[in-house]
Parts: sequence; C-alpha cells; structure tokens
Amino acid sequence: MNLPLNVAASPLREQAANTLLRARRLPPGPYRNDLRQLGVGLLLLYKKGLRANVLIVDKRTKH
Repeated sequence: MNLPLNVAASPLREQAANTLLRARRLPPGPYRNDLRQLGVGLLLLYKKGLRANVLIVDKRTKH
C-alpha cells in the first residue's frame, strides 16, 4: 500500500516500520525474533484499522 507523499503516515504504521528495521539490524536470535513479532503485530493492527483515542500529556507545561 503506497501512500501519497502529501499524506502523513499513521503513527502505528511508523512504529511498525521502525520496529521491523531495528529487528533487521540485530543478529539472528531471540531478541530479533521478538522485535519481528512485535513489528508484524503492529502492522496487523494497522491493517485491521485499529484506531485509538490518545491524549498526550506534556508534563513540562504548568496548568
């Protein structure tokens, strides 16, 4: 699935891609397998259309 250049990628898709790239840089073994499973799981959630309502709290600001 290709996204147009003017459309921002989903944060979930970006996290999946970053996780899979990190796994690729590791040597074969259990840590690499765990990261690959996590990346594939995140990608599956993205493809199934998971959306979350997230509130980002910035602790640096004073109320």
